[in-house]
Amino acid sequence: MNAITTQFSIHCKAIAALSMVVCMNFGHAAQAKAATVAAEKPRVIITCDPELDDNNSLIRFLLYSTDFDIRGLIYASSQFHWKGDGKGTTWWVPGREYDRIGKTTPMASYRYAKDEQFIDDNVAVYAQVYPNLVKHNAHYPSPALLKSKIREGNVAFDGDFRATHRARNSSNRRLFRPTRRRFSFRRGADAAPLPAH
Repeated sequence: MNAITTQFSIHCKAIAALSMVVCMNFGHAAQAKAATVAAEKPRVIITCDPELDDNNSLIRFLLYSTDFDIRGLIYASSQFHWKGDGKGTTWWVPGREYDRIGKTTPMASYRYAKDEQFIDDNVAVYAQVYPNLVKHNAHYPSPALLKSKIREGNVAFDGDFRATHRARNSSNRRLFRPTRRRFSFRRGADAAPLPAH
């Protein structure tokens, strides 16, 4: 080997060693940043009614679920769909869709499918593709975790939250008080409350 070839070889080895150090440091920094980002994920509670726009938004949300700390997937009503209370109680609000199309008498339910479960259905489909999703990002929440966050919200009547407020001892409260301590959305006993979005 001549002197030029030897010097070139030494430079290449030095560049390769420096590249490895830079890559290793970048890898550690990326891991530290990922851990920090995971701790700073916004806590979210998703409410959905059976309308197609909410269903499509839920599907998209599940694909971005790695970016959020999901606290609830809640069935909700809207002026376009409400379940009724199952007791025959009638409801009617002026100016709603049903009023505009000529249904001017109170109804016990409006366009809410019996045994509606579109959130459960979407989580079931998510479970089918979950093995492929985690190949690309290990931070996708498990289907079991998502299933544990599903609750029924104010589906009885559109805009009526009375039943939701009365459900003080329901499983819905556990979404907001995930620990046995007397605080909600906190990192520790003395920490400031964390917001839910």
